[in-house]
Amino acid sequence: MKKGVIIALGVGVIVLAVIGGFIIYNGNENIVSSECKIKNPDPDGYLLKICEYLKQHEDTIIPNKNPNEYSIKGFDPEEQYGGKAILVIRLDCCGTGDLAYIDKESKEVIGFSPGDY
Repeated sequence: MKKGVIIALGVGVIVLAVIGGFIIYNGNENIVSSECKIKNPDPDGYLLKICEYLKQHEDTIIPNKNPNEYSIKGFDPEEQYGGKAILVIRLDCCGTGDLAYIDKESKEVIGFSPGDY
């Protein structure tokens, strides 16, 4: 009888270790997936800045695509917003295209507009 109890305890410990490892692994996976890992060429760093901006504003902005997977379709360099010179970046998603607005002076993202289908 004692041998059976010891075996049962050993199996219980192994099961708990597997469950604990699964929970820890899934927790780390969420942390990794929330980071920006740009898959497309980004020599000027705009895609990384856009991705980080979208991650910071994920409760108020819903992009049409995973922020890590965007690529740049084009630029509209001669734009003004609030008296500032801005660069409008046309992204490769969805009908009219998602737009990111970059302050030309600071090179920071100051806005984002999801495109229409």
